[in-house]
Amino acid sequence: MVKQRLKPQQLIDFLDLSGQLLANGFNEAAIFQMAYDLKLLSLTQYQAAQSQLANGADYGQALAQICSDQELLMQVTLAAQQGNLTVCCQENSKLLRSRQQQLRQLRQLLTYPLLLLAMLLVMAAFVRFYLRPQILQLVPENQQAQGLGVYGWVIFVGLILVGLCAWLRWRRRSRLQQLRRRLRWPILGKVWRDYTDYLLYTDLAQLIASGLPLQDILTLLITTVPQSLQGQVAALVQLKLQAGQPLATVIQEEPLLPRKLTLLLAQSRPRAFQGAALKTLAQQSYQRLDQRLQHLIDQVQPLLFVVIALMITRLYLQILLPMYHMMKGF
Repeated sequence: MVKQRLKPQQLIDFLDLSGQLLANGFNEAAIFQMAYDLKLLSLTQYQAAQSQLANGADYGQALAQICSDQELLMQVTLAAQQGNLTVCCQENSKLLRSRQQQLRQLRQLLTYPLLLLAMLLVMAAFVRFYLRPQILQLVPENQQAQGLGVYGWVIFVGLILVGLCAWLRWRRRSRLQQLRRRLRWPILGKVWRDYTDYLLYTDLAQLIASGLPLQDILTLLITTVPQSLQGQVAALVQLKLQAGQPLATVIQEEPLLPRKLTLLLAQSRPRAFQGAALKTLAQQSYQRLDQRLQHLIDQVQPLLFVVIALMITRLYLQILLPMYHMMKGF
């Protein structure tokens, strides 16, 4: 396994190149050769992928040598098996490019507030450790306002310990428990919901349209990329079905499964119709995901300015309160 993974921008360019070459009739070996010629892949990455292709592996298995995104690997592997790899590469390239643009936008929005925040932290340290002690020397000891002192440090250390315990508890959770927990996060929970729905709808759309029965779909998802979200959910559903639970009950009780699957999978409609309906739901989930992320980005800067305003107020109080007590002494 190659330790050197594709960086986000490299992965976007590689998927974009793959979609273009596949659309023009090139095979998988030509894709990796062209990517190496264009310096998208290093020699080590190229050799690892070519070694897999030479041993009869498909595009997804070769990509797994240089990419660690389990959900993406699941999608491209299924697409390669179903003959839909061109569209899959193009759509994932578009999705990842949109994420990169949003990250760049977020960094641009954060540049000024974070610079201002850094300046305020320097000023706060100056006031706390130099200016305030100088002012307190002029204030009678019986009139000095008592700060938090040791209690403030106790609270600070306590918060760090609570955060560390929460992180350790999170690390001990299983993959499924972590995925379920993300859906309950404030603010970000709905983002994860849309992302999960998008992945499940997209994969089920092409598998159902191909005519595979449900049991074969679950087995394929479990064996393709077991550590991916799709593989983990499929293993859970298969386990519950084997225990005798009806599919509708499994969908209703499992938070990771979209509720609309109950109606779609229960309909006695042609598989092609169900696949098209799932594809439409995947597109709607993607649109909601993009809108929620954009909304969160728009809210970050105002929230930071609120934090900055609170810090400025605290700085003023650190300076003015000792002066106020000093004036009371005259």
